[in-house]
Amino acid sequence: LFTSQVLFQTAFTDPCAGSAPTASPAQCARSGVTPQQYGNIASQSVVNGLMGGNPLLKPETADTVTAGIVLTPLSTVLFSADYWRIKVKNFISNVPPQLALPTCLNTGDPFSCSLIQRDANGSLSTGLGSTAGRIVSTRYNTGSYGTSGVDFEGRYVLSLQSLAAKAGNLSFSFTGSIALDNPINVTPGTSLVDCTDLYGPTCSTVGATTPVPRWRHRLRMTWENRAGFEVSLNWRHIGRMNSEFTSSNPNLSSPDSVFPIDSHINAYDYLDLETGIDATEHLRIRLGVNNLTDKRPPVIGYVANPLLVNGNMAAGVYDVLGRYLFAGLTATF
Repeated sequence: LFTSQVLFQTAFTDPCAGSAPTASPAQCARSGVTPQQYGNIASQSVVNGLMGGNPLLKPETADTVTAGIVLTPLSTVLFSADYWRIKVKNFISNVPPQLALPTCLNTGDPFSCSLIQRDANGSLSTGLGSTAGRIVSTRYNTGSYGTSGVDFEGRYVLSLQSLAAKAGNLSFSFTGSIALDNPINVTPGTSLVDCTDLYGPTCSTVGATTPVPRWRHRLRMTWENRAGFEVSLNWRHIGRMNSEFTSSNPNLSSPDSVFPIDSHINAYDYLDLETGIDATEHLRIRLGVNNLTDKRPPVIGYVANPLLVNGNMAAGVYDVLGRYLFAGLTATF
């Protein structure tokens, strides 16, 4: 709310500036250009933007719905399914100058046009202080986003005592999640888009865990005996992801921006191995290796997807460290 507001310059050409504007008189009038100013605004290659806080902001709020079932048909079998839906309203963000001005010129959207503040000469790049031409890019409550899906969990324990007296147990644990939708509508003047299994400038910036694959799961197999020894093999699966530029939604698609390295990410699979043993009555030792096969993360072009975490990879989804080892000690007393 109370971050200082400051002017900054961004490389962007005002379509209403210069002796031969590329925007029509009617379009420019939507952004505050008078008939006398049209064709007489000095040419420029940058515009002023105003960034910072907004004391009129309202807090983001969320509506959540969850429902689920748990089945235990046998003492060694468990299955559960949980539906969840989260919708966040009053999303706090800003509207980039490169989006606010074209939206105003092309649609006359009142909110976008209110962000265009020209100086006395109609310019967006000259003037000082409060009289400077500018495009307001401070924080606003710009829209909403949400996500919904179904989580599954299953467990099964198989006793091996019939094979040998001290053979122990073999257990299987499964968790999976299917994304139903990931609706995003955070920019005024634009349509709602579903970003499920998509990544890119729009779909990789909103929400807590974006981008969101359609399906992902973990399957862990663990053998343990009565002597306090166990070993586990874990399989992590992440479903295929696609560039938002390949989407059938016209608000996301951009065929000219699709490159082979950016068009999709194949399904990813990781294997983790872990073992634990009770060294003494009060001391347990754990050893393990995650990403056993040293699988490298997918590389995604920065130019086509400038807002991805770490620039060239989706670090919040894929392992970026490769194979790594860990060890742990647990002492009880």
